[in-house]
Amino acid sequence: MTCFLAVLDRDETITLASVEPRHAVASVAQRPGARHPATVGAPSKAMLSAMPASDWPAGVTERLRSDVAEAARTGYATSHDEVIPTVQAVAVPLLLRGRRPAAIAVVHVAAPEDPAAIAERLRRSAETIREALGG
Repeated sequence: MTCFLAVLDRDETITLASVEPRHAVASVAQRPGARHPATVGAPSKAMLSAMPASDWPAGVTERLRSDVAEAARTGYATSHDEVIPTVQAVAVPLLLRGRRPAAIAVVHVAAPEDPAAIAERLRRSAETIREALGG
C-alpha cells in the first residue's frame, strides 16, 4: 500500500506527499502533484466529510453526498475504481486548527485487510501529525 497526504485546491484534490512501501514487489504510485476532481476518491470524501456542504465544490451528486455522509458517520472514506481503474483507497480526514481539512490515505490494488482496520491506523497517524503540529 502507498500512503499519501492530500489537500483540496479549489475543485481538485492534490497529493502533497507520498510514501511507497520499501519491500513490496510492486506498489501503486501516487506521486506528489497528482490531481483529480474533488468529487471522486476516498481522500476527497474524507475531506468533504469534515466540511460544511456550503464549502463543497460544484458537481456533487446524490451518491457522493451519501458517501460523504457515510464517511462522516464512520470517520473514514473508501473508493474503488474512482480515480484509477482497479485501485482502491481508504482515507481519513486530517483536521488542523485554522486550516481546511486534509486527508491521509492509502491506495492499493487489493488487500486482505478490512478498510476499518486500515482507517484505524490512518486515524492514529492523523492524531500523531495533529499533535506534532500543535493543532
